Amino acid sequence: MTTIESEAEQLQPAVQEKKREKSFRELFTVEEIAHYSIAALIYIALGVWLKDVVLNWVVGPLYIIAWMWIVPPIVKRVRGR
Repeated sequence: MTTIESEAEQLQPAVQEKKREKSFRELFTVEEIAHYSIAALIYIALGVWLKDVVLNWVVGPLYIIAWMWIVPPIVKRVRGR
């Protein structure tokens, strides 16, 4: 066996480990999924009543960004007390 073949055999488990894709549960926590779901439901409800403002192409993306920056720290602070 040549040194190149032995090195390739040693690297093979590392390559297989690297190719493994993460599951959905490893990518997102239940709390993150809940925050995104609540944000989506509120956005849909606001879209029904405030079509001109909420469905704007600028306000829509900013809403989800603002929601995920502001709401999770508030929830953590309230739960901590």
